[in-house]
Order: sequence, then structure tokens, then C-alpha cells
Amino acid sequence: GKVVAIVLPLHIDALVAIAACLRVGAVIALVSPDGPSFVRNRLERLAPDFLVTNDKFATWCEAFADKRLAFALPVISDTTPPSHSYQPDEPVFRVLSAFGEADAEPMDVDAASVHEGLLVSGFVALTLDRSDVLAAPGFSHAQFQPLLLLSALAAGAAFAEISPQDVITDATVLERVGVTVLGV
Repeated sequence: GKVVAIVLPLHIDALVAIAACLRVGAVIALVSPDGPSFVRNRLERLAPDFLVTNDKFATWCEAFADKRLAFALPVISDTTPPSHSYQPDEPVFRVLSAFGEADAEPMDVDAASVHEGLLVSGFVALTLDRSDVLAAPGFSHAQFQPLLLLSALAAGAAFAEISPQDVITDATVLERVGVTVLGV
């Protein structure tokens, strides 16, 4: 139930942090590292209990430095508790308005809403399955990328993080990565 802000681009460290938070039952607040002021403003509004970031972005989170969790190798033993199962009304994500209102309060999104949203996005809207690779170059990291990533994972598909510049420079990157579903 503690809020953990993850200040990382959507790469492997962010995925590990998301999975770890879900495993222990934390409320996740994703903060795209879109500049020091953006990060500081988001963190102040989200009021996280803990922070996950790397050394590169840690200076942007200076007021929250005492809340930073260290990356560590997992310790798995016979006494390791099972993964957390969220109840339908239990919060999973803390988000801010996508419209950027300066005075908007953070909102906690419950497990039932997350589950329904992932099903609709991943299976109905995108019709993803296990053989698919989804990419959405240019989609907002603050608004769309986390939902698309989680929708792909929920459907058993893969998610390819490809920058718009890479596609503009060489569109064959989509074929080389094996993209079957492209957000444009």
C-alpha cells in the first residue's frame, strides 16, 4: 500500500522496479524523466513514500533523496512470501491528470480498473497475443507508454521501446525488431 515513485525511462530497470512493486503490493507512480523541473514537480504532487531511480536522475529528485530505495539482487529462499494479490478496490497506480492542470490532485487507480483497462487495451483495442511485438514510437512516456507496456505484458506480447528518431532515420528498425503492432 506504500506509494513508490519510479523515475526511470521505460527500459529494463523500470520493468524490474514495476514488477517488484507489484510483487509486494505497492502503489506505483511512474514519473518519466523529462527534465529536472518536471520530475521535481511530479514528485511533490505525487508525495511518494519511496523512490526508485538511478544515479543519472537522482539529482533531479534531491528533495526525495532520503526516500530512495537501492537496487539489490533478490534473495529467494524457502521462506520468501508469495507475490501480493491486489483486491479489486486496492490501489495499484497513483496518477496525475494527463491534461497537466497545475492544481490537479493525484488519483489512485484501483486493481479492478487497471485489470479492465489492460484487458480492453491489450486484447480488445490492440488485439494483442503472445506472438505480437508492440511499438509506439513518439507516444508520451508520461501518458501512454506505461499503459501500452502493461497491456502488452498482460496479453503475453512483447513491447519494443523504439525512439521516433530511430524510425525516421531507418524504418527497417521495425522489421529488425519484429514489430507486428505499431502505434502511430
